[in-house]
Amino acid sequence: YLLICDNLLDFSHLSYVHEKTLGGSTKIAQARPQIDKLPQGIRVTRYVPDVPPPAYYRRMREFTTNLDRWFIYDFLLPGTLLMHSGGRPTGSGANATADPTQPSADSVNLHSCQTLTPETEHSTHYFFQQSCRADQGDAAMAQTLFDSLLVAFNEDRDMITAQARNLAAKPGVPMVPLAMDAALIQFRRLVDERIAAERPA
Repeated sequence: YLLICDNLLDFSHLSYVHEKTLGGSTKIAQARPQIDKLPQGIRVTRYVPDVPPPAYYRRMREFTTNLDRWFIYDFLLPGTLLMHSGGRPTGSGANATADPTQPSADSVNLHSCQTLTPETEHSTHYFFQQSCRADQGDAAMAQTLFDSLLVAFNEDRDMITAQARNLAAKPGVPMVPLAMDAALIQFRRLVDERIAAERPA
């Protein structure tokens, strides 16, 4: 459960784990996110200017330029992601001074809800929903989008499963947080605080 939370809290992995699906540019990993505390979680905002359209965007429409992309999401206790993401042709407004989530004819606007339900100490159910604007495709497009995301989520599952096996092989070795782990460190701290608060005195 927590390893999947870690994965969702740090989208720098899109540059590497999802290079040929959701990512497509190392600039995603290089873009420093803004992290804000919420009463029930954290908000992560990441703007990534001037990058090639990812593979699954190109299935929705033709692009003749690079895109300014954004990922803005709330990650809420106990483990739910509510995200706006998308892209516009470079220079047309996906930056901190504009609201990139406002739709336009040349943008891709997506909304996702992903939530985790732990099953056992070592297994978790993962539910996801992805929607796009009605004017960005029909039922066939929705199926294409779903199929693309399923490939990407299987990429995540393979990586997280390997990570879990490595950690289980040496359970006494501590994980070493890096600067890019700020969001997941904050969220894990919040989880620990809530668990402590629920324990009997």
